[in-house]
Amino acid sequence: MEDIERFLGSINELAGFKLLHTSIYEKMKDMIPDHIDEKYGEGDFDSPKLPFYYDENR
Repeated sequence: MEDIERFLGSINELAGFKLLHTSIYEKMKDMIPDHIDEKYGEGDFDSPKLPFYYDENR
């Protein structure tokens, strides 16, 4: 688990999570058409079922 956490790092470290965040929110955001981008805020891409690991009682 420590290896995974070290690989992912945080938004402030030059690691996996920073790379993912930069690619999605800084590089690719201009590539998504406006009509698709608007649907993210409307929940159209949200799954109707919760994932199997989600605990509603937490």
